[in-house]
Amino acid sequence: IQSLLLAWRLRRDGVSLWPRWDGWTPALARVLRQYWPVVAGAALHNSSVLIDQAMATPLGSGSVAVLNYGNKLVALVQGVGATALGVAILPYFARMIAASDWRSVRQALRFYTRLILAVGVPFALLAALGSHAIIESVYQRGAFTAADTLLVSQVQAMFVLQLPCYTLGILFVQLILSLGTTRVMMWGTLLNVTLNVVLNYVLQRWLGVVGIALSTTLVYVASSIYLFVMLQRMLSAAEGGDHAA
Repeated sequence: IQSLLLAWRLRRDGVSLWPRWDGWTPALARVLRQYWPVVAGAALHNSSVLIDQAMATPLGSGSVAVLNYGNKLVALVQGVGATALGVAILPYFARMIAASDWRSVRQALRFYTRLILAVGVPFALLAALGSHAIIESVYQRGAFTAADTLLVSQVQAMFVLQLPCYTLGILFVQLILSLGTTRVMMWGTLLNVTLNVVLNYVLQRWLGVVGIALSTTLVYVASSIYLFVMLQRMLSAAEGGDHAA
C-alpha cells in the first residue's frame, strides 16, 4: 500500500516510474562516493542490535526476549517520530545549503536542537518513570508474569532515555547528508559499535540485561555529541570556503 501511494504521488508530480540510464555523469559519481560510506555506516549501526543480543545470551534464559520486549515500544516511537522528522527536515536543510545561507542553517540547527531537548527530555523522563505501568498494561497477561513486567520495565526505562539524543542524532545526520560529507557518519558509527561493546561488557556485569539497555542510551549520548562537534567543524569549514571564494 505504501509503495502504491508513493507511485501514485510520483506519477501525479510527473515523475516517470521506469528506470532510465543517462550514462556516467559527474553527478552520478558523486552520489556513489557518498553512498558507500552511508551503507557501511548503516551496516555497522544495525550490527549493534546483534551485538546486544549476543552479549545478552549468556545472562540467562529469556534475557534476549526481555531485551526485545523492552525496546519494542521505544522503537515504535523512534520510527514514527524521530524518523519522520529526519525525512521532513532533509530538503529544508538542503535548500539553505544550496543557497549558502549559513546563518539560516545555524539558526535552524539551534532552534530544532532546543525544541528536541525541551520536548524530548521531559517526555523521556516521564516515560521512564511510568515504564512499569506501560509494560503492565501492554504485556502482562497469560505467560507474561508480574516478574517479567518488573524486569522488562527496567529495561524499557533505560532504553527510553535515549530518545532525545536519538532524535538529535537524526537531526544532525540529515544536516551532514545535506552537506554531502558522509564519511563522518561511517567513522562515527564505527566508534559507536566499539563503545557499545565496551559498555555492554562493563554494565552487564553490574546490572545484567538492564546494563545492556543503559549501554545503548549512553552510546546515543556519545554519538550525538560526536555528530554535533563534527557538524560545527563542517559548517565552519563551509562558511570559510565561501568567504575565501
